[in-house]
Amino acid sequence: MAVNRIERVATIAEVKINRTKISIPVLEEKTKKVISELKRYHIEYKGYSLEDM
Repeated sequence: MAVNRIERVATIAEVKINRTKISIPVLEEKTKKVISELKRYHIEYKGYSLEDM
């Protein structure tokens, strides 16, 4: 997770070897507690794999 406090943006990313294993809905579910602390932030979800390197 990366938090930009100036622009009030939080980026939450998942990194996996295989792109097909990335699930943004699962990531959103995993981070519900964390984002409850960032109520005034815009939340961005991203998925990265080896193909993105």
